[in-house]
Amino acid sequence: MKPDQIEEYKKAVFSRRGEGTLITRTELSIGEWQPEFNMCHDNVTQLCVNEPSFTPIRGWLIFEAPDRTFLRFVAHSVVMNADGEILDITPSKVS
Repeated sequence: MKPDQIEEYKKAVFSRRGEGTLITRTELSIGEWQPEFNMCHDNVTQLCVNEPSFTPIRGWLIFEAPDRTFLRFVAHSVVMNADGEILDITPSKVS
């Protein structure tokens, strides 16, 4: 992306921040494989390759300071199961 395209994308993501939803965290595994901390993109890809009933969803986590002085956007991946539920399969230490 060119710098001006990046700026436009950043503004678009920021303007849509109110559309975000809370995602249910779930624990799962495939045989001996288990999702790893801080590896959401790889975890989602691995699950979807091995379990085609899951669909990857790529997006953003938003962290907001308690005093609302800043927001932090972090790229994040989750999955949708066959029933249409959106699930976060990546373990986290954040409660």
